Amino acid sequence: MAIDLTIMLVLGVVLDFFLAMVSLVVLGNYVMPASLVSMLIIFIAVARWDGYGLALSPILPLGVIFGACTIGGYFKAVYSFQTDWQFYLSIVLGYLSFGVNILFYKKLGTKKMLNETWKVILLILLNYALFCGVQYLSYTLLTLGKENELIYQYVNSKNETVTYLIYDKPRNGFIYNLLGLAVMFIGVFIFRSQGIVCNVKQKFIDDKRNAELDEADRKFTIEEVEEESSNESLEGNDDKPKEDSNE
Repeated sequence: MAIDLTIMLVLGVVLDFFLAMVSLVVLGNYVMPASLVSMLIIFIAVARWDGYGLALSPILPLGVIFGACTIGGYFKAVYSFQTDWQFYLSIVLGYLSFGVNILFYKKLGTKKMLNETWKVILLILLNYALFCGVQYLSYTLLTLGKENELIYQYVNSKNETVTYLIYDKPRNGFIYNLLGLAVMFIGVFIFRSQGIVCNVKQKFIDDKRNAELDEADRKFTIEEVEEESSNESLEGNDDKPKEDSNE
């Protein structure tokens, strides 16, 4: 379990780091995501390991945060712990909302839940709504009354002071996280087809049971063939003419 979660954690942080830089450079202020790949990672982690998957929540946001801070300027002001630690905390709380999946898995069964496409679609949409909703609500509460402190100012080429509101972007997650939603949608169905989106413990049990059934079937087939061969041999002996005892 630890190795599996560590691999997912590293992939989520690294991919979010580079994708955050690319998306912010290309799209600029038009996208300020809280998550790009990490929503997919946390979805898979919870499906595979239930509540243990939520342990990734405090570290996964570091990818998009450090990626944005690397660009500097306004992006660093929005994502940096120094100026806006509330954003990081709100993302962590948003990921924790994926814990609702565990309730559905326990009630309906993970395998049954994930095998039905319409249920997976509804679950993804629910996760997105909860993530953005919890992130927005928690960030709003954490920054309540601190709006005057969350500003970014710089002097442009015309020697004019330009002011940006730092808190404005994190409050628009339903729009800025649409890239993450697309990644989660595509990724869940691709990895589901590969057997990756599953409950690992249940998969081990199913694989062991299938292996035992295959072994039993193989032994049964061998014994059946031997029995048929033995019967044919006996029938062949019965068909031979018996020697006259008087000869």
